Amino acid sequence: MQTRNPITMRLVILSDSHCQHEELRSLPDGDVLVHAGDFCSAGGVEEARQFVDWMTSQPHRHKVLVAGNHRTTFDPSHAQAREYERSRGESFVTKEELLNRGIHYLFDAAVEFDGVNVYGSPFVRSGYPSL
Repeated sequence: MQTRNPITMRLVILSDSHCQHEELRSLPDGDVLVHAGDFCSAGGVEEARQFVDWMTSQPHRHKVLVAGNHRTTFDPSHAQAREYERSRGESFVTKEELLNRGIHYLFDAAVEFDGVNVYGSPFVRSGYPSL
């Protein structure tokens, strides 16, 4: 029987920051930063862009974002996204843009880091309000 070497990976997990991420002066060191939902207050584009800028600036080697009940933020077919594109002449934050900025957006999906799978799902119980 072959023995496996244990994998050491430090995860920093937070959620429900509701646009207060700038108040988090220094996060603990870690390999993976996971924000598990509700980073916005109202789910608007400007809030999303500010959060993405903040998350991109964090020193963690890997970054994972999972939506919360404000999950329409990265849905390009949502009315907020279409209005933003119409009024600003630039596109809404997309999953591809997040990945290009080093953030893995997980919507019922997984990503592997150094042999460890991280799964994210924006599950919201039935009847819970969503923007």
